[in-house]
Amino acid sequence: MNTWKLTGPKKMELVQEVENLSLNSFAKVKITMVGVSQNEFKLFSGIGEQDYPITLGHLAVGIISEIDENSSYLKKGDRVIISPFFSCGNCLKCKSGNNNECTNIYSAGFKNDGFLKDFALIPIDNLYLLPERISDKEAIFIPYIASAIHSFAKIKYEAGSFIGVGSGGLLGNLIAQLAMYYQCIPIVFDKQQSYLDTAKEVGIYYAFDNDDTTLKKVMQVTSGKLVDSMIYINKRAMQVSDCFTFIKNGGSLVLSTTTSHDNVFENLSIYELLVHQISVFPTPLSKDNFISAINLLVNGKIEVLPLISGEVNFSDVPSFFESKMIETANDKHFLYAITV
Repeated sequence: MNTWKLTGPKKMELVQEVENLSLNSFAKVKITMVGVSQNEFKLFSGIGEQDYPITLGHLAVGIISEIDENSSYLKKGDRVIISPFFSCGNCLKCKSGNNNECTNIYSAGFKNDGFLKDFALIPIDNLYLLPERISDKEAIFIPYIASAIHSFAKIKYEAGSFIGVGSGGLLGNLIAQLAMYYQCIPIVFDKQQSYLDTAKEVGIYYAFDNDDTTLKKVMQVTSGKLVDSMIYINKRAMQVSDCFTFIKNGGSLVLSTTTSHDNVFENLSIYELLVHQISVFPTPLSKDNFISAINLLVNGKIEVLPLISGEVNFSDVPSFFESKMIETANDKHFLYAITV
């Protein structure tokens, strides 16, 4: 198996790997497309703690090349999306056989190896059959759509509810589109104009820079009621403390699956929560909602192609990662598609 290994900061090497696992519960998958985001560029640059070597690439689509067809509804030749979320195998839930309820779910491509390779052995439970109508470039967004569904499920809403989204980046954009599907009214907040422009491109009408005029705009949009719920993504777009400005009394604040990297709990004001009676719901990683995400995508309810920031060939991976280190701060980093 040809694998791009990050062996140190800014050091990418193509290595040959051999994976010998029983096909009883695994399938061998020919990877056809890998998705990478800004988080992988940070790891490549040496930002944050990381053990080496590691294989990047937390999103992947492929075709099953080997599988025990007696152990699954899947068969050789099926095109699949790979769930990047894996059970730890060590917690009480896992040891009792309830892997889907694992309390320490981790994502491939960060602390553990990802999919930037030509073949991979994947647990059958992490494979989902793809309809022909979904292209590879669309399919790599499915794990993020599943995470958006998971975050949105934490709030109470009805048609016409105002939902604030604390980022116009990849996950924030998908959450806002999901809000529109549920007949809610999303308001996206972001400091970067390029993300606000993309939000409007996919039909998100209210997309505001988080500045001194934002509260007035939100008051006008909501007729002075503020947002019913806020889904916070990360501090690049806004600080978690800013959310209290826009949430109505008795509203809710959802911390998405990505906010753990921001040490967000250290910046939450207990006083603000109590005074405004705001309920807070953290969102841990989840292995659920993949089938729902596929259904939304195949029926055209979520638009993802405008969120492809670029495409590259597998052979050009090192130079591609190098190029991402010198781009300007205003560049849009959604997902980059790597054809294998």
